[in-house]
Amino acid sequence: MERCLEVEQFMFYGMCQCVDSFLFVYTFLPLRALVTLKSLICSSLSKLKDNHGRKYLSAAGICDLRKIAVLMKCLMMLLPRDTSMIYHVIKSQTVIKL
Repeated sequence: MERCLEVEQFMFYGMCQCVDSFLFVYTFLPLRALVTLKSLICSSLSKLKDNHGRKYLSAAGICDLRKIAVLMKCLMMLLPRDTSMIYHVIKSQTVIKL
């Protein structure tokens, strides 16, 4: 009986990890990307005023912008698709059923 409780706890932990990842991508990542874009715009405007050799973005900011670019590209590719048709095509494949 104790073993079933361990499996349930592990499944709950996995579900919490998935929810955390989902919420990060759709809430926190866009906010971080907006802050990075604001920082990029402000630093490029200040670069026009004075010619100091400053870095525009940090590595984390570049990574955030790339993640948003991938997310937007996937969204643009999936929007014109009919999801119900994709579901039925996948359901009819015998390899997926195994």
